Amino acid sequence: MIRTSRSTSKWAIVFLVMLLLLVSFPFADVRAEGEETSFSANEGVPNMIANPGFEDDFAGWDVSWPDTVAQITDEAQSGSKAIKVNASSQEQTVPVVSGKSYKMTFWAKRAGPEVLNLVGINFWNVPGIGLQGARVTVDSSEYKQYEIYFTAPAGFSHSTIVIYRDPGIGWVYVDDMTLHELPNLAANPGFEDDFTGWDLSWPDTVESITSDAASGSKALKVNASSREQTVNIVTGQSYKMSFRAKKAGPPELNLVGINFWDVPGIGLQGSRVTVESADYKEYTVYFTAPPGFSKATIVVYKDAGTGSVYVDDFVLTEWSAQSEEPAPKRNDRTILQEQSKTQPYLMLMQQPDGNTTTPEKVKGNIEYIESLPFDGMMITPSFSPKLMTREQISYETIYDELKVLKGLFKRMDKNYLAFVSNRPADPNDPTGTGDTVDNEGWTNVGKSGDLFDDEGWSIVEQNVRNFARAAKEVGITRILYDNEEYFRKFSSYPQDSYYKEKSLKEYQDKASERGRQIMNAIVSEIPDATVMVLHGPYVSDKNKPDWFKKNIGTVNLMGPYFIGMLQAVKEAGDKAKLVDGGELYLLRSEGDFEDAYQFRKYELADSYSNNDFIPEELREDFGDSVSMAFGIYNMPWQNYPMTPQIMRTMLENALRSAEEMVWYYTEPPGGHWLIPGSMGQEWFDAVIGARQAVADVKTGTNRIYNGGFEFDDVNWDLSGSTEIMHNIGPILTAFSDANALVIGKEQGAAKQKLTTGLKQGSTYMLSAWGKALAKGDRAQVGIILKDELGNVVGEQSFQLEAEVYSKGSVSFVVPSGISSAEVYAKREAGDDYIFIDDIILREVEASSNADLSGLTLSGGALSPAFASGTTDYTSSVANDVTSLTVTGSVSQSHATMTVNGIRAESGQASGAINLNVGNNLITIVVTAQNGTTKTYEIAVTRAGASSSSGGSYTGSISSSDNIVTAIDGKLTLPAGKKGKVSLEDTITIDIPADAADKELKITIDKVAADIQNLLTNQDVLASPVFEILKNFSDNFKKPVTLTFTFDPNKVKSNQRAAVYYYDEAKKVWVEVAGGKVNGSTISVEVNHFTKFAVFVVDEASVIDPEPNSTFTDITGHWAEANIKLAVSSGIVSGYPDGTFKPGNNVTRAEFVVMLMNALKPQGEGAELAFTDTAKIGAWAQQAVAQAVQAGIIQGYEDGSFRPDAGITRAEMAVILANALGQQGESYAAAGFADDKNIPAWAKDGIAFVKQAGIVQGKGDNVFAPQDQATRAEAATILLNMLTYKSK
Repeated sequence: MIRTSRSTSKWAIVFLVMLLLLVSFPFADVRAEGEETSFSANEGVPNMIANPGFEDDFAGWDVSWPDTVAQITDEAQSGSKAIKVNASSQEQTVPVVSGKSYKMTFWAKRAGPEVLNLVGINFWNVPGIGLQGARVTVDSSEYKQYEIYFTAPAGFSHSTIVIYRDPGIGWVYVDDMTLHELPNLAANPGFEDDFTGWDLSWPDTVESITSDAASGSKALKVNASSREQTVNIVTGQSYKMSFRAKKAGPPELNLVGINFWDVPGIGLQGSRVTVESADYKEYTVYFTAPPGFSKATIVVYKDAGTGSVYVDDFVLTEWSAQSEEPAPKRNDRTILQEQSKTQPYLMLMQQPDGNTTTPEKVKGNIEYIESLPFDGMMITPSFSPKLMTREQISYETIYDELKVLKGLFKRMDKNYLAFVSNRPADPNDPTGTGDTVDNEGWTNVGKSGDLFDDEGWSIVEQNVRNFARAAKEVGITRILYDNEEYFRKFSSYPQDSYYKEKSLKEYQDKASERGRQIMNAIVSEIPDATVMVLHGPYVSDKNKPDWFKKNIGTVNLMGPYFIGMLQAVKEAGDKAKLVDGGELYLLRSEGDFEDAYQFRKYELADSYSNNDFIPEELREDFGDSVSMAFGIYNMPWQNYPMTPQIMRTMLENALRSAEEMVWYYTEPPGGHWLIPGSMGQEWFDAVIGARQAVADVKTGTNRIYNGGFEFDDVNWDLSGSTEIMHNIGPILTAFSDANALVIGKEQGAAKQKLTTGLKQGSTYMLSAWGKALAKGDRAQVGIILKDELGNVVGEQSFQLEAEVYSKGSVSFVVPSGISSAEVYAKREAGDDYIFIDDIILREVEASSNADLSGLTLSGGALSPAFASGTTDYTSSVANDVTSLTVTGSVSQSHATMTVNGIRAESGQASGAINLNVGNNLITIVVTAQNGTTKTYEIAVTRAGASSSSGGSYTGSISSSDNIVTAIDGKLTLPAGKKGKVSLEDTITIDIPADAADKELKITIDKVAADIQNLLTNQDVLASPVFEILKNFSDNFKKPVTLTFTFDPNKVKSNQRAAVYYYDEAKKVWVEVAGGKVNGSTISVEVNHFTKFAVFVVDEASVIDPEPNSTFTDITGHWAEANIKLAVSSGIVSGYPDGTFKPGNNVTRAEFVVMLMNALKPQGEGAELAFTDTAKIGAWAQQAVAQAVQAGIIQGYEDGSFRPDAGITRAEMAVILANALGQQGESYAAAGFADDKNIPAWAKDGIAFVKQAGIVQGKGDNVFAPQDQATRAEAATILLNMLTYKSK
């Protein structure tokens, strides 16, 4: 707030505030009388740099690199010594404090051509990771003072002073370095001493010290007018002021910042900001002290009103002048080009050596090599480093070495022949051999081999053409070009360039020409070649972000060379494939790989990136033209550890993100894949495990762009308190790389409309990582699907609420009729910060793997030994083994399994299985993620008391009638034979001849465990419950007779005994008709096996294990009467626990079963041909088949039925209309308020069921077509259908 004197009236104050909000006064260079001596922020502050003038040579400067070229020189700014660096860097590590600000100064100059140099600060924590800090380029040929200001970022306690220079002729000189912590010029910045230091306020000021602080225990709260503090400043000096603030209450003007005063002078408006956030947020203002002012006033102002502004943690330090021009902001959207994704292959790249990777050595080791878990390997002929030299290599010489590879590989067919970058220099070149060192400490680069040396490059071209011709002749069409320059270099300008007078642009153009020349040599012989270049054009992007982790620096001609290769591919008709190898060894998480993939595929070639070596005509379809690979490394790298567990996860993530392939580079310290026994089994397991995971659950390309938030807010629309941030104070926000989406303490959201459509009928998985700073805070991440009219046809979401970064996900099937999709992230609950990172959406192909990877018994051994593909086993145990457990392990983590029908956990023992003397059949059924099943069976023979062992089948053959009999409840019956099996004297089963056309194995067990879940309090058993199983699912061809012994004393007058079987699908007992009682036995005929028991029932009644009156959850429910009627009519049943669960949703399969129960059709139905028929449970298959035969259901356009999907009200209406013969009929609009949301395919069906009185709308006359139907609704609607049908 600006005032002309310290006693101005209130109305004058108001007038001046309004005036100064509109006008900024242009004061001249005037200095007030009595100006104080300039204040230096660094007076008395120690220099944090050891040996800052290099007078003690390299003392304190203890960090350098193998390729560092640095010397102590007497060419100093002051004193007698300085440092000069010619290549790489010399460094010193100093401690810093996160959040503190610092100033570094130094004197420097450069000598020689303009080669990239950087002097400044990076940040490191040992053994952590690095973060680029503030650096400047030395641009003066005379000593000049440079200064750098920086604030130590969150999470770092050390900084590294770096003096760096790209290799080349010349030096960068540095001397007299200083590093000081900048003092905070604001007194009592956090108000912990109440108003101390804040000595200016006004009569109308309304304020208080509050405990609602950003940090510490106190903060300032201003309701009206202002509280201020005066500080000393220096005319012409620039400053930075940061503070944390928030507002509360309605929108009312507030201003926090700097004004200028000289006493008894007049005021000048400075830099102020308006606090807009409802939670504490850091604000920053920059300013330069204007002429004539030696005082500044920190002002916290608010218009009078009902709200308040809160401020805390002021930091005011000197700073560098800031440009008034805002940084350009990219706001265009990136359109994803790839529509689908092939599964990449895995190539082994063993470090080349003459003993294992040459063609001859590969041939001698081929049997072992083809047993390795890779799809291909890199083969390095002995001439590989020579192809790009000046030595001419004939086709005959090349073919003579490669010919052993012809027809060699049987399984591994993705093999690459490698050649290595080199400079075609002439050893006798008088202008420089490339091997001598001049007095400047750098290689003397000669004229020969330079990119402008046509003679040398024509030799290279012919060598490469001969190489490609021989490769094709032996059947290998994949070429690996290792452009990491181990020998003579040519890819860096100007240090590798002979013609110093030529510009960078001239050398870039020539590099492109050479790349095109070499690629033309390859495709002229192999038109469909795949050429993988180890480092893609990203190495020439001088602006690549810090999180793009590969310490290769910038090589400014490699990118243009790659682009020339791409131009050659296009000129040859795009038949060949060019692959960006992506040697990015520090990637780990899925988000790391996705960020790097999208950066290389899209950001690199975007016009915003200013990579002018990429021609405009290649930018638009660059992502389509270059295939992306990833390289991974089996050794620790730059403080990144490596273990088999890390490799397992890293490799899976790489395979899910790569397009063409992933290459696995290994060096002998980490083992040697090509030497048997060198690699431990744990490394084999890591590779096999990653590959199996990708094969089991195939995933497509990520459909979300910038889901890691590393490209600012590109493709995202942010609202409310949502920002993309690297840190909040000392807290780092990201899970992967540098940034994350941060939802502030207010409501906020981010959304992205997908730039490419999703496949209707396909399954997708949406996932993200999230972290809430406070318990109870929760974010929601989801996707909204809309039709062409913009109507919502589906929404799927999940929640993130853990206080450590955790992953959430949801899978869904894309319904028909969608035309757009929008992904969102928003606050769901709480009022503290929430971080979200790595939002990824992929198409998912559910796994069909129903294999077991392990199977053991607690007693007895399996015969044969377990193998995943073997499903039938036997085992024998002694008589004293009365029970055993089974432990099975599924191969694929999403698969489930049952043991004798009871769910068992993978890797854990099942419940005890009782063993009878003789044969005992144990059945393990594994169900894959996509519903595929696989059955393993174990026939366990328990010896009799005499210790004699049984034969090939259980039972004895009666010579009189040739009946196979058994009395222990276990029977193996040859195909077509008669049989009889009993268990004690409680049950007997008679099997007629030809009841089965295959070997029959029967087991009878009494059910003891969980029997209470099968019965209600009203049920009266007259016998045990028996579980009768056989070894195949088909019904018997002839009826089988069951005879049960029951307790007649339990049968009272007006009661009878009856045999019932348990319907596993409906969870109800069903009477077997035709029971014949003979004293204490009752016999029935059946054509299938399940659970059976004898019940006592009232005369002329049936067992109802869940009579209407016992439902505990329908009393008072709107559908109570309808539910009771539907149950009594056999349409639907309740649950064994006495509940009906009226609000539970109904699946498509369940509804069809209910519908068929209501209609009671005849016949077995049509043969099912749905693509997911295997997912339809046995309990529902007949009903679905009947509905298909009647033309009631047809399934989806992709041929699926989706039995487990919840049925929508729209789908239910159409099915009912079809069931009542209304297919193809047209009706007027239904007249619901949400008619516009009803899909076109459902409009006539919904109109009919409304007109027929079968289905009505919900409240407010809405039909809600996409809502899922509940059990209560389904029961009511089916009764309405029967009423209509009876008219």
